[in-house]
Amino acid sequence: AAYMYETDRFAEYVKDPDRMEFIRELLPTFGVSTGAVEFVRETSFTNNAGMVPEYAATDSGAKPESAVAFEIVTVPIRTIAHFIPVTRQIVDDERQLRGYIENRLLYGLRLKEDQQLLYGTGTGNEMNGSLTDGSIQSYSQLSTETLIDAVRKAATIAYVDEYRPTGIVMNHNDWETIELTKGTDDHYIWVNVATSNGS
Repeated sequence: AAYMYETDRFAEYVKDPDRMEFIRELLPTFGVSTGAVEFVRETSFTNNAGMVPEYAATDSGAKPESAVAFEIVTVPIRTIAHFIPVTRQIVDDERQLRGYIENRLLYGLRLKEDQQLLYGTGTGNEMNGSLTDGSIQSYSQLSTETLIDAVRKAATIAYVDEYRPTGIVMNHNDWETIELTKGTDDHYIWVNVATSNGS
């Protein structure tokens, strides 16, 4: 028993969808050619600026003195790597497969980079992730608050310290909770005016 016809093969590879956005897209980046990056970080700023009278010949010319302190920080460059073993013959013969494997490897690197940027412990070969850094600001949602309240209050903490958030990283389930939050009149609170006209 054998097929009396040939089987057609779809030209593309079928796979699960890729993540659409990555943490790195929210951060400034630059290339390096060394094993570490060194930068100067301000550790304190004492602002004693004050009002002074118009200068007169009898004045000593003294003005309030302020202060600023710095520290040098060295951050090691971390390497993220992986590979898939294939024969030279197959990648020479099947160029589409080579491109597919290269893209999947790069995608895997980006997934791991995302995980490290958020949760890296800073020990061993790991990066220092933002959520495991003890010096970051944080806000915990109160039982009486909606997620909308909590996100806005977390942003306020940043604004008060003169930071300007460039984005919000949120679990899809939390974003769903925000979009589906309703008021006591059963109307959705989070409204995209551009698409729903506020109704």
